[in-house]
Amino acid sequence: MTFSRRNFLKLAALGASSPLWPKGFAGLELQSGEDLIDIWKEKYPAGTRLGRALATLPMRARPDADSAEVGRKYEDNLVEILREVVGRGPSYSPHNHRWFETPEGYLWAPYVFPMDFQIQTPLSEIPGGKAWVEVTVPWVQGRIAPRDNAPLLMLQPGDRPTTLYHSSIFPATKTATDDKGQVWYFLDELGAPMYARAEGLRVISAEEVAPISPNVDDKLIVVTLNRNVQYLCAYENGQEVYYAVISSGGKKIDSDVWTTPLGEHPIWRKRIGMRMGGGDSESGFDLVGVGWTCLFSGHGEAIHSTHWHNDFGIPKSHGCVNAKPADAKWIFRWTAPAVAYPHGDKEVSMPGGTRVKVVG
Repeated sequence: MTFSRRNFLKLAALGASSPLWPKGFAGLELQSGEDLIDIWKEKYPAGTRLGRALATLPMRARPDADSAEVGRKYEDNLVEILREVVGRGPSYSPHNHRWFETPEGYLWAPYVFPMDFQIQTPLSEIPGGKAWVEVTVPWVQGRIAPRDNAPLLMLQPGDRPTTLYHSSIFPATKTATDDKGQVWYFLDELGAPMYARAEGLRVISAEEVAPISPNVDDKLIVVTLNRNVQYLCAYENGQEVYYAVISSGGKKIDSDVWTTPLGEHPIWRKRIGMRMGGGDSESGFDLVGVGWTCLFSGHGEAIHSTHWHNDFGIPKSHGCVNAKPADAKWIFRWTAPAVAYPHGDKEVSMPGGTRVKVVG
């Protein structure tokens, strides 16, 4: 079965009442041998600015939390972003008044992940047997074999299928071509066979990982935590060279102690893309492909890329320092230790690499 633009719009209309309609049609994918990438390719030109809803969101007539609701978007629904504007956010979140204008109305930006849609030209083989790849479409599904109708990978029995979202990063070690001529990359990351459509994955070059200011020895990152605004600054020889708004962990319940540890810590491990998890079965998390990870504490706290929220400046994490993908990538390249490509993983003993000073 091939999807025309008309079929896509019919599916969109049907899915408007379903919170997870795009991935909710996984069974249809299996029956038809069709992948969402093929649908998106027909609908969106290269470079289209898209937003992925991260929760159920009202669509407003104006960029104002009190304006009329003109529609609703559900988790993983996609919208075209025309521009970002400043309006008035909800009263419970006075720090963030950013909105995305769409053809249908306005969505409050903190719960919309923005991205540029890009289809990639697949490689016929992975150079040197390993490369790092970044998702450049809204998401790709991990499958246990290189074909559109192969079962979706589940990390644990009963889990939701493993979804690789835009900006997440994985090591690819080989390619495979299915009977339709489509190329798939084998992602050697999760201790399980996982293939993903190569058209949705951009190969990261060695130049993108090359160190920034490698000859500067006196480097320091200062992460400033408070409930009004959270940010980090990078210093070379005492001079600020970079600034980014971030989100850390909040304060522990019934305590004045931040879950992001205060004090000065050296970066001791860096990895281009990493699976990260923690907590328990009730409040834990298991995230795959977390990009540009710089671990700086013995309990696993790190500065890393974030694709699961767009609400920077306030506490949002379990203890890590969440950053926008571009900011996390700059920090990764600027800090020591340098990471060789394509290995992509570096651990150093004490006294460690660049210092991260967390102040509250």
